[in-house]
Amino acid sequence: MKPTNIIFSLPPSVNSCWRNFKGRVILSEKYRQWRSENNHFGENSLKKITPIKEPVDILIVVRPGKGWRKSDLDNRIKPILDQLQHCGYILGDDTDYVKSIYIRLGDRADDDFNSYVEITISPYEKEEL
Repeated sequence: MKPTNIIFSLPPSVNSCWRNFKGRVILSEKYRQWRSENNHFGENSLKKITPIKEPVDILIVVRPGKGWRKSDLDNRIKPILDQLQHCGYILGDDTDYVKSIYIRLGDRADDDFNSYVEITISPYEKEEL
């Protein structure tokens, strides 16, 4: 497997992804909108992908851009992993499939661009003890 590179717009913080509604937990409007905008291979897409079925390592680089405000990087991980699974890049986002996640703040994007994330999915490299 070769590494797969993906770009998503900056997801909402995990703290704003779900809402309580009449005693149920639902996706927030902000999160639903982000998922829709970043649905690379939705039902209406002509291009389909084959999900990666083997264990992977995931690198996430957050690129601050227009309107950037500092935030906790770890609050961006869950929406990204869920979207990778939703789009069909990976079969699951649990430890059977995702063996490591590394997230870092990258260089600032041009001020003309909104903040975004660069994601690299690579084959899992077993740790040598």
